[in-house]
Amino acid sequence: MNIRRLPHLIFLLASVSFFASCAVFHSGAPSASVVVTADSGTEVEAAVTGAFVARNFHLASNVRHDLTFERDASGVDGVLYGNWNDDKLADRVVVQVIELSAGKYRLSCLPYAVRGLGTGMDDAVRRFQIYSSEYSTALRQVRRTLEREQ
Repeated sequence: MNIRRLPHLIFLLASVSFFASCAVFHSGAPSASVVVTADSGTEVEAAVTGAFVARNFHLASNVRHDLTFERDASGVDGVLYGNWNDDKLADRVVVQVIELSAGKYRLSCLPYAVRGLGTGMDDAVRRFQIYSSEYSTALRQVRRTLEREQ
């Protein structure tokens, strides 16, 4: 095999595996969603915060039942989301808490990779669907926590 063609082959294989592993979704579609039962929205928000803090996220904001969590991104995220200029890159997930009826809430996760965090020019890009299992696991933990409290 010609060694000069190796970088091209690696690029081709990475591109094919990247696009094969991504699911197509529209910009508002949640990465993970679950319906839970609880006495109050405050109880739900506390359970959500506990689940995401346990996964090394910190609560960045809480506005109108949209909980925004952030953490430092990994090196792999830097490659996937094009953070080549050494700006700070973060994982951000917005958890929407929507009351469906008395005592029933839908939790939906909208994950982002945020380039240039803290520069005043945050560039949030929707994360690929391949990451949905992490958020599904967190939401299942929230449901189990709320079921124990009932």
